[in-house]
Amino acid sequence: PRAAAAAAFSSSSSANVPEEEDEAARLARMAEEARAYKESRDRTLTPPHIREVPPALVNTLPENLGEIATLDEMPARHRTRTVTIRQHCKSAMSSGTGKTKHWHIIWTPTERWSSPLMGWTSTSDPMTNVDLEFETAEQAVFFAEKMGYPYELEPPLDDTVENGQNTYSHNFLPKKYENQLKAYGKKQKIFKHAGKDASHYFRPLKYHGDGEVRQHGLEPEKPWKAT
Repeated sequence: PRAAAAAAFSSSSSANVPEEEDEAARLARMAEEARAYKESRDRTLTPPHIREVPPALVNTLPENLGEIATLDEMPARHRTRTVTIRQHCKSAMSSGTGKTKHWHIIWTPTERWSSPLMGWTSTSDPMTNVDLEFETAEQAVFFAEKMGYPYELEPPLDDTVENGQNTYSHNFLPKKYENQLKAYGKKQKIFKHAGKDASHYFRPLKYHGDGEVRQHGLEPEKPWKAT
């Protein structure tokens, strides 16, 4: 009975093992899993209660956009200003690109001046610090059209990273000289040094420059250079 149970278990477990997939299918599956993981990790801007609303109810504009402008309490002089829809560039202080995926609606400052007392930059434009953030460019364009804002849409940022081909040998032979060797051979001036086989040792001067610093060792008073 024990042998029969073991045989039945082995046959049932082997039936659940999938057939061996080829290399292309395995790579495609891994790429799809990586893409799904990245999408689940990215932060979303849409609140949960808005995500459940059907798009047909959200993305709906009246025939007369002036109806929405009537309900908007923004002054007319700001409502007629042209806004810019664009993505933010990556910060030079960080290699992360998380804040470069979303789209923003910003207003260009109208006027600024510097304080004569402290030198601080001031402005009378209340829209200077307003930054509306959206997940896609389509959502930003839809919002601008819904509110009646004239807008300028900038192209998406190219976040392609092209890494160079550096090797460990470049620490001793720079890539520039390596290319010269490949192009012109070994007869180059980069290996000719006028001061080769010579010592570059020197004793530093004192703080006031009135002599060399005191040396320590077996013969500290022995001159180190020919006089």
